[in-house]
Amino acid sequence: MEHALVPFLALRAPSASVAAGHVLALVLAYLLGSIPSGLIIGKVTRGIDIRYHGSGATGTTNVLRTVGVGPAAAVLVADVAKGVGALLIARGLTTASPLGMALAGSLAVAGHNWPLFSRFRGGRGTTVAVGGLAIISPVGAVSGVLAFLPTVLLSRYVSLGSVVAVLVGMLAVTSLVAAHRLPSEHLLFAYTVGPMVLWRHRANIRRLLQGTESRLGRGLSFGGRKPGEKGQ
Repeated sequence: MEHALVPFLALRAPSASVAAGHVLALVLAYLLGSIPSGLIIGKVTRGIDIRYHGSGATGTTNVLRTVGVGPAAAVLVADVAKGVGALLIARGLTTASPLGMALAGSLAVAGHNWPLFSRFRGGRGTTVAVGGLAIISPVGAVSGVLAFLPTVLLSRYVSLGSVVAVLVGMLAVTSLVAAHRLPSEHLLFAYTVGPMVLWRHRANIRRLLQGTESRLGRGLSFGGRKPGEKGQ
């Protein structure tokens, strides 16, 4: 009996090096996600702390509203790159472990939303999630983007587009796993990242339901808020 269990235990117990690779991948994913792209670009381009302007978020939409198109595009690229980079690092350190990659993607989004380097005040995670999903499931990422664009173009609500994109991305990953085209571990990415992004949009969702959410192209402001004052 003991001899029969040896191969099974060998398969189940990861080596120290494999475990270390997973831990390192997760730590690096969170730290990479924590790099406050919007905060850095806001300070470099306009000398402002984006956390005290507009909505107070450090993501692309708030940079667009308070700083401009060029800086917002730079933040968009940087934040997508954080998601892509976290997954590529995890792929190398975990030998493409589906579980390791799913966890790394989740921690990259967590780092962006609650960043270590900016007192845990970050963005809403949509663009980082898209970057991670592009590695885990390009089909899921494209589906989310294709849902986002017409929603925003027709409604001019970026927040609504983000919510729709997240839900479509989650549905796409679920469908692909059900069709055996993705490993089941990737559901962990979809169902941790999705709720994180939706949670960060909870105030936006409330305003959408109340009819008070700002549309894209309206309410653009370069004025600041006092530290500690909450934004929309």
